[in-house]
Amino acid sequence: MLQQLSGLHPATRAVSTSASRGLHRRDLSGCAAYRRRARILDKFHPNPFVHDRAGRLPDNDHSPTVGGVLHVTIFEEDETGSTYCVLSETSTTSEGYYLRGWGLAIARLDVNETRTVHFSAPHPIFDGDTPQQAAAVFSATSAKSLLVDGRHRGALLEATPCIHPSDPSTIDYRTDPTHDNEEPFVTASLAILDWQVSQGGCPSASCAFVQFHGKAETSCPNESAFLSSGLGTSASSIAWYQDSTDRPIKRIKSLIPKYFPDPTFVATMPSDGTGCGLTATTNVIGRTMNGVPRADVCTTAATASTATGMFVHIEQSFFTVSSAVYGNWSNVFQEAFPVAD
Repeated sequence: MLQQLSGLHPATRAVSTSASRGLHRRDLSGCAAYRRRARILDKFHPNPFVHDRAGRLPDNDHSPTVGGVLHVTIFEEDETGSTYCVLSETSTTSEGYYLRGWGLAIARLDVNETRTVHFSAPHPIFDGDTPQQAAAVFSATSAKSLLVDGRHRGALLEATPCIHPSDPSTIDYRTDPTHDNEEPFVTASLAILDWQVSQGGCPSASCAFVQFHGKAETSCPNESAFLSSGLGTSASSIAWYQDSTDRPIKRIKSLIPKYFPDPTFVATMPSDGTGCGLTATTNVIGRTMNGVPRADVCTTAATASTATGMFVHIEQSFFTVSSAVYGNWSNVFQEAFPVAD
């Protein structure tokens, strides 16, 4: 992944995310690394900060090579003893924030009882505390990886040349990693995908890539959570959601009533016919995972004939993202993706 994160999009200089403190440096296998027993949420959950919402970049700021800006950290968690490999920036601002806002990538190194589930939060700040939610569920479920973007999706207020919304009043910005295929978050997501493919693929029964999002209370107001796999509401897409094939999204949705028993908690997906339009059909990462060639993700939507089901996109209300239900979500994913004995 280190090599694949080189040569990043110039817009990555716009924003930063909070740096960890109190780690002790030592050499590990020839690379600079850090190790300390601590809680992963205390040390590594991001707190993205926008330096310049207008997107003006310093004239003298040049993207350096990976070797000078990214640390590889070996991290051990107090509560579980689990060990992680953490990719994070070396440089911080005087306020204690990461300089470039390239985000944070964490991979679990433990082999035993690791779920091949990959959690991510592409829209910090804009989607509330989804980074903290993703980190909590990642830690509790012994999932394989966690990826958090490092800046606000509107950090650079310049329209992306990739995705062109059908609504002319809507603008997708270059620093929105779900709609710009040159963002470092996308590069990292595809590196994780490539790793998973190299391990034999992403079997539906045991593997998924889950993106946590937060929605405005006025968007799909009847839903507490709206799940999709990057397909919309065409007849073929609805049939894909309703067929008898076991898919991650179906297992997750079927378990939500068990762990969110309050009847006012409503979870739906496109086939439920509620009219919610947050279907992630323009999500470039979802398109890639659903079989669209990487060179075509800006212009071509996924179809039911190519959809793999590995991509799960969850839009959530404010309460659904909150720490009050981290345990509920963790239980859902633990049961949806059981660890083999």
